[in-house]
Amino acid sequence: MFEKYSNARMVAKLIACVFVYYLFASGLAFAFSKTPGTPVDMPNWRIGYAMSSLYPAKVTRAYGVNVDAGWTSYVHNDMHFLSRTEFDKIKESTPSYDGVGLALGVPVTNKRQVSGTNVLPDTIYIEWASISNRRFFTTKWTLSKELKQLMSSKETYTRWDGFETTCYRTDIIFGFLPNGNTKIWLRGCGEYRYITEIEADVELQADTFGNDASIYRENYGDLIYKRAQELDVPITPIPWDKVSKVYANEEFIKVN
Repeated sequence: MFEKYSNARMVAKLIACVFVYYLFASGLAFAFSKTPGTPVDMPNWRIGYAMSSLYPAKVTRAYGVNVDAGWTSYVHNDMHFLSRTEFDKIKESTPSYDGVGLALGVPVTNKRQVSGTNVLPDTIYIEWASISNRRFFTTKWTLSKELKQLMSSKETYTRWDGFETTCYRTDIIFGFLPNGNTKIWLRGCGEYRYITEIEADVELQADTFGNDASIYRENYGDLIYKRAQELDVPITPIPWDKVSKVYANEEFIKVN
């Protein structure tokens, strides 16, 4: 009798959890749907990360907030930032790359939202760590009305293979610098359109999960030292004239 009662309670709890999840998902769907100005065929917005091989960044949390609609949309974690920033891999797609600057194109990862929507956020928050010099930042970027209009505007362009198609600029690319600054581009329609460079909103003593500089030194110190040796570039002082330079394979990508 007791076993049957316990099983019944477990089933009841499971049903309750499913119901709560359904209400949560339905609430998000309802919030996301309240967007009369969003084109139906516009893709969901995504976030991309551009970084240096010698000065990579670890993004520990990223999300967009829409105040009027009342939602927060989280973005999937970037789990492969170290393999993507290996010098030889970037060099394959961008032969001119020097290992220090920011690499656009193939090395940029696009991270989708956990609960996808094409409704644009008002503000994007990114919590990240500059691995080589072990500093921790939160970047906050508010999308202007003009920028939202640009992202929501359908255009046409001719691809590298000669095929003409329609497009939107719904990928927002953040390029991380070791002092906490971030360069921002919109990607779409066959090009990167440079928007601005912003400072970090706040500098912290540890990352999202409480990992501080000593932990990052233990986890990544040897790897970064090895990269510096292979590139024959000192980690400090930071060569700012090289770090802020942007590289891309312009045969397929227009950068402006």
